[in-house]
Amino acid sequence: MFLGRGCYFLWYDLSLSMSIAKFTYLDKPAHDVWRVLVLLPNCMEYGNRLLQGILEYSEDDHKFSPFEVRFQDHLPLAPHCDLEQWDAVIFWADLKHKWIQQFISPGMPAVTCGADWRGEEGICTVAVDNEMYARQALQFFQRRDKKRIAYIGYHTTDYGGLFGISNKISELSGEYQMRFLEQGLTIPDPAVFRIQSDLWKEDTQLIAFLKQLPPETGLICEHSTIARLVTNALLHLNVNIPVDIEVLSVEESYSARSQFPRISTIELPGERIGYEAAALVRQHLDRKSSAPTEKLIPPVRIHERDTTAAHAVEVTDYLANALRIINEEACHGLSVQKLSDTLQVSRTKLTLDFTERFHCSPGTAIRNRRLFTASGLLRNTNLSVNTITLQCGFTEPQQFCNFFRRYFGMTPIQYRQSPEEILSQSLRPDTLQQKIPVMG
Repeated sequence: MFLGRGCYFLWYDLSLSMSIAKFTYLDKPAHDVWRVLVLLPNCMEYGNRLLQGILEYSEDDHKFSPFEVRFQDHLPLAPHCDLEQWDAVIFWADLKHKWIQQFISPGMPAVTCGADWRGEEGICTVAVDNEMYARQALQFFQRRDKKRIAYIGYHTTDYGGLFGISNKISELSGEYQMRFLEQGLTIPDPAVFRIQSDLWKEDTQLIAFLKQLPPETGLICEHSTIARLVTNALLHLNVNIPVDIEVLSVEESYSARSQFPRISTIELPGERIGYEAAALVRQHLDRKSSAPTEKLIPPVRIHERDTTAAHAVEVTDYLANALRIINEEACHGLSVQKLSDTLQVSRTKLTLDFTERFHCSPGTAIRNRRLFTASGLLRNTNLSVNTITLQCGFTEPQQFCNFFRRYFGMTPIQYRQSPEEILSQSLRPDTLQQKIPVMG
């Protein structure tokens, strides 16, 4: 697929072929361009941002021609690609993808856009400055006087995972605690949950970890996919977000900013990292003695949304107040009309504005808050279904059971009898998007 001047795209899958096809650049003779292989994981929004930055550089440098290859996370590229096709390689992948080394010949410039490969011989790094990200996240919660910090991230290398944040969180925790020590207070070390392999297979351990987090915890997630799963799990545990626990994710994504509740994020400068990686490759291709082997990029900004908004949004943001009221009063006879009266806006305006921001109606949000509260009571108490029906604001047990079955795919009794097994199915984002659109 031709993407523009000097740039081609190939999505590769071992189930379709056992080698990468030869290609020919159409705009310039091969000897007149630097041919750069770009290896990125398939279906990763951050990878798309990296590619955008690389393409922007290629527009500024007409001798820089990238050729993109996407790979499946569990499928390595075939080893039959002729290394003589490439002058350099840019890639973003976990350290477990050792097969990438077969695309790097001695003396060939190779640049990684992630933390995992830092320090590997012959590989340069352009990546996020994990110390600055960790410091920004800790300072964010320090301003809120959070007495406990928790972190959930991947366990892959000594650099602390996909973006290399977790170890820096631990290293900087002493600085975080000093402020409280000056006030005569002490806080525990950060609670860290490291994902060993597959988060979907570790849901029982994750739930146990979340259950032991006390109120006033600031929870940092390494990736927006993790943050979405964690947020859904906290709601299932009847945790009030962000009143009890605030959630902050590293990496901006579409699901973080569009699905309910919207997740606060530290934006990763993917476009800039891609651009700087391409520029570094070009410096090494030109054999410039001043070319660095590592360049770390600082964070862009924090996008504050629903999962941390309770203490930060202005009072004039009446939709944030609407969300807070729903979280606190949904089970106490709250209706859309009562909500609009409390906010002193018309029901029509509330419905239109709320739906545009949260992609669901206020009535649906109220009902879903009741259902998630009910799911927590079913799992954590011995209350009867009739009692839970009334406590959660439903008028009739049959009405409650119908809504519960529609959203969770099972009856309340079935949910109570097998709560742990449900998590691997009902908490997955793809399942939630079908069954519980509001909370997905």
